[in-house]
This record gives sequence, C-alpha cells and structure tokens, in this order.
Amino acid sequence: MHRVTRKRRGGTLIELMTAVCLSVVVLSAAVGILFSGTASWATGLGKTNSQNDAEMAVRTVAEMVTPAMSVTVSADGSTVTYELPATDSNGNYTIPLVWDGVVRTITSSNNEIIMNDGAAQRVLINSLIYTDPLSTSGIAPYKVFTPLPGSTVRQMTIEIATQYHGYKAATTQNRCRETINFRNVPPLSTRGG
Repeated sequence: MHRVTRKRRGGTLIELMTAVCLSVVVLSAAVGILFSGTASWATGLGKTNSQNDAEMAVRTVAEMVTPAMSVTVSADGSTVTYELPATDSNGNYTIPLVWDGVVRTITSSNNEIIMNDGAAQRVLINSLIYTDPLSTSGIAPYKVFTPLPGSTVRQMTIEIATQYHGYKAATTQNRCRETINFRNVPPLSTRGG
C-alpha cells in the first residue's frame, strides 16, 4: 500500500507578530473609547447633579417661604427670617391670619444652605458656591436672597449656584434663579385724602 503524505503548514513568526500587533492596536483603541466614554459620563453626571441640586434647593426654599406673612432679608443676602400664619388641625390657615409663633430662618453659610424651623435644622444643600458661573466673567459674586425694594418685603429672588468635582479634578457648576411672591403678607394700607 502506498501512503499519502500531507504537508502541515503552521503560521510563520511574521504572521504571529502581525496578529499580536493588530490585536494590541484594536484593544488599545477599545480601551481608549471606554475611558473617553467614562470621562464624558462622569462630566455629564456632575452637570446633572449640580443642576438638580440647585433647582431642588430653589424649589424647596420657595415652597417654604411663599406662604409667609412676614419676611426679613439680611443686608448681605445670606439669611431670610420669615413667619408663617397659624393653621388649624386640618392644616388650613386660621382667619384672621395670625403668626404661629415660630421664627424660621434659611441661611447660606460655609457652602451650605441651612433651614431652621425653630425646633430643628437641616442642611438643604452642601455644594453652594458664592460666585455666579453664568455671569459674564463666571466669577461675579451674587446674593443668595434679594428682596424687592421697599419697606415691606413682598417679593424675593432666590439664586443658588452649585459646584461638583468630577472626573480628573474637573468641576461642573450650575445656577438656578427664581423670583417668588409671598402669599400672606398683609396688603399695604391706603390713606384717604
């Protein structure tokens, strides 16, 4: 019987090195894309957190202060002191409106906004910055609470800017501003003449 011999052919060293080099290039590109995506994700998350914190803080302050019947804002715009009307057991305002006897404050201090309802205090936000990132220079100072001019405060602007540290020491900043009217401030008396 006659035997048929077949030649086995393996890869050469050059082919092996070429395959390894191509694999390294493809894996390097994939890792680069992964890190780039991670950095973009971290930056986007920082922006979202910063914006959400600023909006939530403004919304919470507005909800707490809007029903006030008396409001005082400090000259430097860092503190609001306000009084709310008394309510009955169902949560409705008593008529005529009278003060419930609790002095409440909202203060911006040490990069925080702290709410104090007379019995307890809570930190509303702890990423506050005191420069307006949306100003022309991006570093202009601002007042957190600004009342409408006049002897009786009936309207106030709340402005809150926040900052988050993101990927590779990058920071993201945001600002939220809203003007609110106080619902229960007594009407101005008019004089007849």
